Amino acid sequence: MVQRAKIKAGLDPDTPDMSLSGGEQKAFIQKMIDDTREGYPKLRQSYFITTGAMATDRTVIVNLSVCTGSNCKLVNPDGKQVGCGGWGHMMGDEGSAYWISHLAIKMVFDARDNLVTSPHDITYVKKAMEEYFQKSHFAGFCRKQAEGGNAGDALCQHIFTETGKALARHNRSCPSQRTSGKNKK
Repeated sequence: MVQRAKIKAGLDPDTPDMSLSGGEQKAFIQKMIDDTREGYPKLRQSYFITTGAMATDRTVIVNLSVCTGSNCKLVNPDGKQVGCGGWGHMMGDEGSAYWISHLAIKMVFDARDNLVTSPHDITYVKKAMEEYFQKSHFAGFCRKQAEGGNAGDALCQHIFTETGKALARHNRSCPSQRTSGKNKK
């Protein structure tokens, strides 16, 4: 699929591509290009390095990227980009692995404190949470939610339904920005 996209975009299908976190920072991009040219002078004649949210298939119009963080980018025909999300876990990143883990844990604590009634039984998520945090990191807890959802746990499935809604809001935001001209990120 990547090879076909490169050919369609008029690019050499045998050239390596890079899609890296931090690829929106001009200094970072230039350093990557300079270092690559120095170490591998015959690798390429030109480079296109962009954020992990965009990937290197420049035929993409809207790209929704979800990992430990989340963001959505739209590339207009003139090459200008607008986006939604990507502000980091403290400000949002709705739909990301961190967000999923946080939502699951928050729902357990809220239910245990009688602060908010969970829409589903918290037993699986609570047990997974107690086991998981003895051995790993926060965003990785998302995997336990996926396992629970695949096994039929209603709360885990609910969390991923909420994740889909959050990502859909990201996706809807970019096309509306294209026509409204707001968010010149």
